[in-house]
Formats: sequence, structure tokens, C-alpha cells
Amino acid sequence: MHFQFALIHVIILLAMIMANTIDKNRRPGGKSENQKLKSLLVEKVLLHETDEEHALSSTDIIAHLGLYNIDAERHAVARDINALIDLLDAEAAKNFSGDEGASLGYEIEYDASLRGYKVINRPVDINDLVLLADCIHSARFITKSQEDALIDALSHLCSKYQAERLRENNIVAINRLKTKNKSMMQIISTVNDAIEADCKITMQYLRYTLKDKERPEPRKEPYKLSPFKLIMNDGFYYLLAYSDEKKRIMTFRLDRMSNVRLTVETREGEKEFREIGMSGFTKRVFNMFRGESVHVGIRFIASKLDTVIDRFGTGPDTIYTPVDAHHFILRTDVEISDAFFSWISGFKGGAVLIEPESVVEKYKEFLKINAKRHGLTLVD
Repeated sequence: MHFQFALIHVIILLAMIMANTIDKNRRPGGKSENQKLKSLLVEKVLLHETDEEHALSSTDIIAHLGLYNIDAERHAVARDINALIDLLDAEAAKNFSGDEGASLGYEIEYDASLRGYKVINRPVDINDLVLLADCIHSARFITKSQEDALIDALSHLCSKYQAERLRENNIVAINRLKTKNKSMMQIISTVNDAIEADCKITMQYLRYTLKDKERPEPRKEPYKLSPFKLIMNDGFYYLLAYSDEKKRIMTFRLDRMSNVRLTVETREGEKEFREIGMSGFTKRVFNMFRGESVHVGIRFIASKLDTVIDRFGTGPDTIYTPVDAHHFILRTDVEISDAFFSWISGFKGGAVLIEPESVVEKYKEFLKINAKRHGLTLVD
């Protein structure tokens, strides 16, 4: 982004912030101290009250200005709007910067059919804002109050009518219970600071108990960790970090962390982190349960191909081999864990783990243990 373009954009945003606070200067009578901010208020009114479907006449704008004890005439309002059009029009912005690719992204025009002025273009399209709002509504790692605050922040980028679409939340997210950890944003910031500063953190990890299912309890001894990556999985944030205690890379859910503190100690575990291979990490790990990475072979029925590709992708290290018209074999790297075995068993007869033999034996033992817990006996 070019300096001139960025500067003007910042000035506009600052003007909007000023306009949001000037109501403190209202007076019950007489000439308002806000009179000198008339042009900024005209801008605020247009950005907040108009869009492609809604317009304001000069009379409407004058009425809005009157709420701030600002006197205005139609010709003065027209001059302010024309000045805004010169500044915010996309073509004018290109001429100002001298770069055909630069644009402020705002456009204001007079709509004869609606008999008023309206904002027809903005830096962020309403459909993009709706997409961002859907992501916020479905995120599990933020609280409901943080969700509302973020939606309110997005609503400042569109008209009040479009903002209603952002609040509608038409997304139905299955099993999307919100976290109750109100410190999530601060935790994310602290972890990012530690990664940037190449230092360790200390934290306490929260676990639920039957005694109090509403408030998880911290582990007595705090963890000392060398943080390396934040990972998003199934709506939750996870921290990938080297544990001083376990001497290995581990994963921790951020909303289960508390009392996160920076230390002056330099991070450890760089070698172990590099050996993980982040490019395929989320493909190998099931539900963030880590284990030994092994190259496996699994035979699936052909109808499961879409599901398998959605899970493992089609990278060079993931090989799909047709067996016959009804079956194929997947060969890829997987971190062996009970979560992986549960995923396989969920296909019932649609998936068979075939190699290596050592993993097949572990899978059989997993099935035997689960069958025994249900009063069943498996025969090899």
C-alpha cells in the first residue's frame, strides 16, 4: 500500500472516530462547538445511513446534523458532499496516488430515483463482511461477548442496514459450544509475543472435574513451554510447544490455558519442532492427539474416496492406488493415536488398516479393549 493512499485512509478512519465521540460536545441551546466538524459529520451520516439500497436527501442530512446542534443549509451540505466525492471517488484516488492500482474504495453518488445521496462502494464488500461475520459466529475459541464485540467492529465498515445482516448469524454450526475463557485474546497476544521474542512461557492448564463441571481447575504444577506455532483445528486454537518437563513437542488448547506469562529464558526444542514438518502436520494428526508418525496403508471402499480426500488431500506424499472397481488403498503418514483408530473404526466395514503389521496389531488391541468394555469378546 502506497504511503499517500494509506495516509488518506487513516485520516478518514480517524475522522469517523472523532465523529463517533463529538456528541459529548452538544449544548442544549445556542451555537454548537461541533459546527466546525460539520463536514466530518456529513461523512459519518452517509457512511452509516446509506448504501446501494438506501439514500439520504439534503433535508435528511440536515436533520441528522441538527441532532448535534449543527446548523446547515442545503447548499452547504451539497458543497460538503461534493468535496467528499472528489476525495473518495475511486478514480480521483487513482489520480492522487499516481498509481492505477490504488483506490480508496469509497464512492458516493446522487440517486435520482431515491432522491438522495448514497455510498455505492466501500473498501470491503458486504458479502466479504458477511463471510467474516460467519467465521466469527462459528468460532469456538471466543466468548459470546467477544463475538458480539467483533461483529460490532465489523458493522462500522458498512451501513446500519447491512450491519443487520452481520448480526443475523444464519450459520448453523454443529457442536459449536463457546469457550468460557474470557482471556483468550490476551493469551493469543502473549503467545505471539513469546514466539517473536524467542522466549519461553509459563502457564497453568485447566481440566474439568466432576466436582465442578462449570469451572475447570488448573494443574497444580505450571507448565514451562517453548511456543512455536498456533494452529486452528475444529474451531479451536491450539498451541504447538516444546515442553521442558516432557522433553518433546506437545499440543495445548489455548482456551484451557490460564496465567500465561512470558519468561526471560530462550526457547528450546527448535530441532524437535523442525522434525515435525508443519506442511503435513494437520493431515497426520487426528483431533490434535499426537503420537508416533508412521507410513500406513488403509483399504477403503470406493464410495469413501471423497471423505478420505477431504481428510488427507492429494499431496505428493499421499498415494491413492485403485484395487478394483470397488476398492482403493491410501498410503500416507499418520501420527498413531486412539483418535486415529477411532476414525478408522467409524467407517465400520468401509475401511481396513492393512499395513504396517505393527500398527495393525495396535489397532486390534484397541478394538479388543473397547469390545471388552462393552462386554464383548473379539476373536482373531
